[in-house]
Amino acid sequence: MASWREYVFEGGGQLAEEGKAEVVQASVQDKVTSLLGEANDMLVEYIMLMISNCKAMGDVATDLTELIGEAQSLEFAEWLGEYLQGASELQGDGAADDAEEAGKAEADQGEAEGA
Repeated sequence: MASWREYVFEGGGQLAEEGKAEVVQASVQDKVTSLLGEANDMLVEYIMLMISNCKAMGDVATDLTELIGEAQSLEFAEWLGEYLQGASELQGDGAADDAEEAGKAEADQGEAEGA
């Protein structure tokens, strides 16, 4: 199973595959809005920077405490960890499904050639 870092990052801390950064950022924006009641683009950018620097969720919570409060920072860090882990598990499942389908296609082709 891929870790959340493997889901989000490709060598050197770059967000992997075009579009993933936007998906993560949109989800972070939605969560920040739900916690604070308003959008805060600077805070979202700061969080994305912490993600790109592979900060541990405990460090994310600590860094956000002064900005959004202890309870909200802990809630956010817990959500972020679960979100990123869930996203990596979904990608892992998709890769397994793709491999299984490829294996079935090869088996079907082998049977067709043998007939």
